[in-house]
Amino acid sequence: MNKEINYILPEGLIKAITDYLALKGIYTSTKRNKPTKDAENALNRHLYILNYIAFFRQYRYSVYIDEGVQINFERTKTVLGVNSDGMKAIFKNLIEGGFIELYSDYVFKSKSHHENKCNSYQFTSTWDNQKVIETEINNTSNLTQRIVSKIKKTTPDDVFSKYQEQMFLNNVDVDQTVYNYFEEKYGYTKDQLKNNRLPVESKDYSLYSIINKSVSISRPDKESRIYTPLTSLKKELRKYLLLDGKQLLGLDVKNCQLVISVLAVEALFEIKKMELTDDFNYYKQLAETGEIYEVLAKESGLLDLLKKDRTAFKQKLFSGYFFSNKKSNNKVIGAFEKLFPTVFNLINEFKDDYNYNKWAILLQQEESNILIEKVGKQLIEKEISYLSLHDGIYFSNEADRQFAKEIIFNQFKEAGINVIIKDENFQKTTALIDKKHENILWFEEAIGKQLQKHYFKIDDCFFNVEKLTRRLDGGKSKKIRKSEFLKLYTMKSNPNNDEFIKKFVERANKVTANKIPAPTVEARPIEEVVSKPVVSSPVEEIKKPELSEKLKANINWINNNTPLELDGSQIVFELEDCVFNIETLISTFKKTNYEVTCKHPNGLLPLYYQYYNSNIKQTI
Repeated sequence: MNKEINYILPEGLIKAITDYLALKGIYTSTKRNKPTKDAENALNRHLYILNYIAFFRQYRYSVYIDEGVQINFERTKTVLGVNSDGMKAIFKNLIEGGFIELYSDYVFKSKSHHENKCNSYQFTSTWDNQKVIETEINNTSNLTQRIVSKIKKTTPDDVFSKYQEQMFLNNVDVDQTVYNYFEEKYGYTKDQLKNNRLPVESKDYSLYSIINKSVSISRPDKESRIYTPLTSLKKELRKYLLLDGKQLLGLDVKNCQLVISVLAVEALFEIKKMELTDDFNYYKQLAETGEIYEVLAKESGLLDLLKKDRTAFKQKLFSGYFFSNKKSNNKVIGAFEKLFPTVFNLINEFKDDYNYNKWAILLQQEESNILIEKVGKQLIEKEISYLSLHDGIYFSNEADRQFAKEIIFNQFKEAGINVIIKDENFQKTTALIDKKHENILWFEEAIGKQLQKHYFKIDDCFFNVEKLTRRLDGGKSKKIRKSEFLKLYTMKSNPNNDEFIKKFVERANKVTANKIPAPTVEARPIEEVVSKPVVSSPVEEIKKPELSEKLKANINWINNNTPLELDGSQIVFELEDCVFNIETLISTFKKTNYEVTCKHPNGLLPLYYQYYNSNIKQTI
């Protein structure tokens, strides 16, 4: 009996990997020009790995971008029926064939203090930028049966997952503006979208899968969250979904993870037979009122960060402490320890006694227990249409939302804590426009070229342009300012100019994202410029009857400290990849089109000569 496997992969990838394996002599055919069983098995082993990576790229995009996809070799060996050498051979083929690349490899210590190496992977740029398409693979091998069995474990097998599946199959649609978007971008009609497997860009697949009913609903176990197309859909696109023909009405529990952590810490007090402390009661009070971040921000001196970027502030607590095995020492964690010492120590003891991620899992399990098992059960009994999204739920009408609010509040109250429940209402939909993130537009303008993808690696550093984060091998992502991001990118992408770029930026007083209109000139070697007493092929000539005192002072300093002999007839000119204005002391680094105003009164011009000419009399 044939076994079918549905893969969602970049368009053309299956043919490419088949051709590559054939070239290597791995994918062979019979005399009747049909693939042998060994060939089918070899292909499916490679496709299984590719599909696993593609799943994260499609449905857990933030993990794919920030961490890459980690492969459990021992578990995968069992599924694919290969030994360690077989696994190494598969990954060697996928990497050497240009299908995937190593994203990160680092060593971590387990609870038993053994060192373990963990590799994570992503698609190469070639395949990361391809449209994706669902493809069905048929064959009769036992390996295929095992793979099908493995994949089926991620399909709905409990009443809540099945209910969500039925919602997406029967009750969920998209606004007409989405159909217009697909027709304008791809030329696909509404009927074609609904009835055919079509290639679309990866970022559009979540919406397309909802239209096409090719939905993937998964719940790793009955204590975990439910993952649906809504999980991978960007927040700004939720307003385009329709439930029972109506725009979504949402609600979510404010500070849900912190609220649930109160219940978990209270349980630790009970387990250790400890009396509840004042700092725990204060922690509970702030979690209930939703004021905990404001108190932490005030204590840590980071109120400005909280106001400017609340998400970044919260990450300092969650990524740096709650969900981390590192003993981070940022200001937020320091404030947390100072304000809630008993809570801090109990959480640390729990993470020390178990694997550090057990704390995060515990909170997630309790969240699922309340919002999926208890609340979801009552919603299903009432036959209410709803969509689940972690700490939030979406409905089609106000009556159902109010009914759910009451259930949620009562469930948390029974658990021993009060919660604040927020409404989420969407604005009326407008035309769906395919536009790039503002940070990507900024960066492309700055470097003067189009990006293939907004995340990439140079040397030992990973860049995410959309989030403005950088991460070193084996480290954690860190959000940085635009000027720092551009500086790091420039240094990494121009290794021969590291020292120059470092000095260039260190002496800058202000860096902005405002592009300077750069004059167009013929590029000339610096030797040609230095050899002449006056720069004779100007980028822009500006002759003034009288020179200002500021310009005179600048010219005198430059003439005394560089090989140049300037007379003021030209104040703007080009050297290599920089345009200099002697009067304003503003220089344009043409590779980045960035305006840099130097802090030093004598500007950046001597610095440029300092780097390229060792005979300069004086340095800045």
